[in-house]
Amino acid sequence: MPAVSLALVEQVLAQAEPRVVQVPDDIQFSAIDSGGLHSLAIDESGELYGWGDNTRGRTGLGKNSVKPEAVGPVDGTAFEHIEAANGHSLALTSEGKVFAWGRGTEGQLGDANKVDRSAPTAVALPAEIIALMKIDAFNAHNLGFTKDGSLVTWGFNNVGQLGNGTIDDQATPARVNLASGVAAIRLFAAGSNHSLAVGSDGQIYQWGQHKGSFVPPTTAPEPISLPEGAGTIVIVDAGHDHSAALDHHGNLYTWGQNEYGQLGTGTTEPEVLPVIVKLPN
Repeated sequence: MPAVSLALVEQVLAQAEPRVVQVPDDIQFSAIDSGGLHSLAIDESGELYGWGDNTRGRTGLGKNSVKPEAVGPVDGTAFEHIEAANGHSLALTSEGKVFAWGRGTEGQLGDANKVDRSAPTAVALPAEIIALMKIDAFNAHNLGFTKDGSLVTWGFNNVGQLGNGTIDDQATPARVNLASGVAAIRLFAAGSNHSLAVGSDGQIYQWGQHKGSFVPPTTAPEPISLPEGAGTIVIVDAGHDHSAALDHHGNLYTWGQNEYGQLGTGTTEPEVLPVIVKLPN
């Protein structure tokens, strides 16, 4: 477990109920995200803020902080999306460039070096990819979505969560192919040790492994079957050791580990494939 300052622990334990966060004067946030022990925000002008535990440099401040503080100008860049992962952080600019900072020893910062960074550093996108439209991150790997519907991944890859056919970590983004005939992806999500995508064919693809799962990991995207009658998938999300999807009828499907009832199925039995969740009347 990362080292955490006593002051920060006391602050967390003392705050049992939500309360207003102290924000710098005249600042309004337009985006927020929370990671392992830190948080990020973007204000309406695209400036980046961080706070929380700074182990391995993940706040971008060079220090721990119990309130939001400006990370500092990044070449006059305006950010529009952020991802606070477990030990690292990502930010996407309005021009489609990606910056990363924090823990980098598994390649998750994407700058071709496996070292930590205490300030936002440009991710080295492949030459043929001018910009990313969306990004997602969870534990120590990242997913990115291009304008033409391509998917790129980089970072930690111990159980195939990058989907590149190996279990080798990857220090720069590289394209992932879903299946023959699938021209693009529509949706994607990064879990702790697994990843999800929905292709232009409407199929959900999964790779990596639900943490603690008895199902062997897969190092390349594989289609998974939904219950008969499922509608078009409009949302997918991936957690620590389980996954969820929502179709256009409003039906919710979950699968993966379930020791704490996280699947919502009324039991604590795991599910290898998606099952529909029965909602209250």
